[in-house]
Amino acid sequence: MECYFCNSETSAGCADKFNFSYVGLSIHKDVCEKGCCVKWVEHAGTGRERVTRSCTSSQEMHFDMQISPTCMSDSAKTGYLCLCGTKLCNASSQTQHSWNLAAVCLVTVLLLLYSHNHQPI
Repeated sequence: MECYFCNSETSAGCADKFNFSYVGLSIHKDVCEKGCCVKWVEHAGTGRERVTRSCTSSQEMHFDMQISPTCMSDSAKTGYLCLCGTKLCNASSQTQHSWNLAAVCLVTVLLLLYSHNHQPI
């Protein structure tokens, strides 16, 4: 699956609203072998808003994202993280909140982090 990779600090086209004319210049597409596409927005709606588009590396996350794309707010409610599992889906400016799926994804990420940090010696 392909995802877009960019950061709005280095590419104006990466911000919301995504500007496709920057693809191939400061925005690139790449194959995400496992996982799903990601759009992370920090300081949403402020003059300091930053958008990063990339992908995860978790096969479990890709499986979950086959159901529907989802976005979750950060704990400070100043930004959000969107995950999706179709080709080049992280160009979207829309935010879809699916809290059941978000909970599944969050648990998956926490389990992956826990298992990675607790490897047997």
